[in-house]
Amino acid sequence: MTVFLGPDAFADVAEATRREWLETNGLGGYAMNTVGQMPTRKYHGYLTASLRPPTDRVNLVPHLEEALWVDGRPHRLSGAFVPGGMETPELACFRQFALTPFPTWTFAVGDVTVVKRVAMVHGENATVVAYRVIGGAGRSVALTVRPHVAGRDHHATLAPEEGRFSVHLQPTGDGFVLAVRLEVLEKAALLLATRGTFDAHPERRKLRYPEEERRGEGGHVEACWVPGTWRAELRDGDEVHLVLALGDGAADSARAAAEAYADPTTLVEAEAARRARLAEAAGFAHPLWRRLAVAADQFLVFRETTGTTSVIAGYPWFNDWGRDALIALPGLTLAVGRPEVAREILLTYARHVRDGLIPNMFADRGEEPLYNAVDAPLWFFEAAAKYWKHTGDGAFLRDHLLDAMSQIVHGYLKGTRHGIRVDADGLVRAGEPGVQLTWMDAKVGDWVVTPRGGKPVEVQALWYNALRIMGALSRACGQEDPFTALAEKTKASFEEAFWNEEGGYLYDVVGDGGEKDPALRPNQIFAVSLTYPILPPDKQRRVVDAVWRHLLTPYGLRTLAPHDPQYRGTYGGDRWARDAAYHQGTVWPWLLGPFIRAFLRVYGDDPAKVALTRSWLEGFAAHLADAGVGSVSEVFDGDFPHRPGGCIAQAWSVAELLRAWVEDVSPASASLSDSGF
Repeated sequence: MTVFLGPDAFADVAEATRREWLETNGLGGYAMNTVGQMPTRKYHGYLTASLRPPTDRVNLVPHLEEALWVDGRPHRLSGAFVPGGMETPELACFRQFALTPFPTWTFAVGDVTVVKRVAMVHGENATVVAYRVIGGAGRSVALTVRPHVAGRDHHATLAPEEGRFSVHLQPTGDGFVLAVRLEVLEKAALLLATRGTFDAHPERRKLRYPEEERRGEGGHVEACWVPGTWRAELRDGDEVHLVLALGDGAADSARAAAEAYADPTTLVEAEAARRARLAEAAGFAHPLWRRLAVAADQFLVFRETTGTTSVIAGYPWFNDWGRDALIALPGLTLAVGRPEVAREILLTYARHVRDGLIPNMFADRGEEPLYNAVDAPLWFFEAAAKYWKHTGDGAFLRDHLLDAMSQIVHGYLKGTRHGIRVDADGLVRAGEPGVQLTWMDAKVGDWVVTPRGGKPVEVQALWYNALRIMGALSRACGQEDPFTALAEKTKASFEEAFWNEEGGYLYDVVGDGGEKDPALRPNQIFAVSLTYPILPPDKQRRVVDAVWRHLLTPYGLRTLAPHDPQYRGTYGGDRWARDAAYHQGTVWPWLLGPFIRAFLRVYGDDPAKVALTRSWLEGFAAHLADAGVGSVSEVFDGDFPHRPGGCIAQAWSVAELLRAWVEDVSPASASLSDSGF
């Protein structure tokens, strides 16, 4: 799916800056900006490099100040917000933005057209920016670019007194390599131009990031360092490249860059071919799913500390988390024809089981991973079951995962960290002061926004599902199965403890003292959607109907019913306001996946209902031309018109749309959508 935005997308500054593009490199590094070429976030830039993949990310080049000169007159192709105002690009020059598959702009000044493309090099901290000129015969045409260098943590900004820079300029044939040494990092930002000259006139220049102001983030102004200006004289048909890369800071890094990036055209073509192979391997005919198959790859990254593939939860600010990785695994890998990646991720988590838990977050410098999730270990079973269904490779589970799964079950039965244990009734309780153990984990200071200590509803559904999967796997391996009997005990206790007969849905949490939280939340949908549903069919239907009636929106499920006094219909403002709304009504797209699975489990015999689920999924096509162009946002407002927010590209948002299509809705889904094995 090629996403096109025409001149209307550049009608004014507000319109030109409300959409963003994203490029990634498979290491956690990224490049991103608004389609209107005006950075509004501290995360915007052309090269955010990962020093310790996929984390320790530094924004090396937050901005490129670009101008097209025609017959001696400059035309701004990019702009910036500055203290007290803004420098606006000539939006009338913007003809089109497209993902083809790279972010691509078409600018026009009279009969002179410039096509710009931005592509990151997979597996390297490097970005290629290409400029091609079409037309303008007989006219004087030139391009100037003033790179803005920062070299700071991507969560921070650069103060005027911060940052010490030194420059080394090395000519290379028709172009040059500029090595800007970043003294604090002991690294260098390398800028390689294939043609043109560089005029060194260093200065500090302040940029203002209005989106950070709106989010209440401190340090929304920074003082970038501008080493000078690149100028290239161009004629019809010429293409020039600017390669931005991370160097090691050594004296010969410029020479090494000149050799490594001497042929940027080949690098871009290789990356285009790689993405085309991903789309083909997924096997989709519909352009929406082909586009999402490529988007899925952006979240699969190399983790240095494990030497294996991991999953970035969302761009630009999230790292890789266990819960998100396991929920997203089926959609990011199995649904798009990449079972080998699924195997690698499952093996990584299996090797790191401790005390019956799996890491919710890996450390970046060799420290102990963070084991602070009650649900993540149980999602491991569902991910393994999905792998089994998609591949039929039960031997892999038997030989490589069964021991880890057994450790998890026995850890819960025995009791483990954070008060996680199975009570006498067969239900899992968890919680200790100040620790949020479920996915609804928002916390502001000492204020826990959604306290869920005790027995959360989805944890019971996941525990029952895990026991049933263990039973099926044990029997398949010819081993004794004590797990199914345990599961039946859990099931009997669950219905008695959680069923809200008056409301016709499930309580969200049963407290340690037996108190029951009647908040109508989406967590109950997992009692219907998992491989082994814990509810009987009559109650499955009532849960689905309650969620359908109160929580479903065009972009996913609300996290709280609108009639609840705690409901927040908009997600925005400072960190306090955002976290207060995060799980109190805000819509999460990833929840649409389990809802569709549950909906079809109840209504799958009705062709009209199946068609309805197709329309829900295909409704996201318009969103791919909004917010984070080509991907799916983290959250949306609970209230109409459901404005997107949070990360512009979220792993489980993309993953669950893909999984739901492949496993539940597409004509080929029948072989995968049965319950159990």
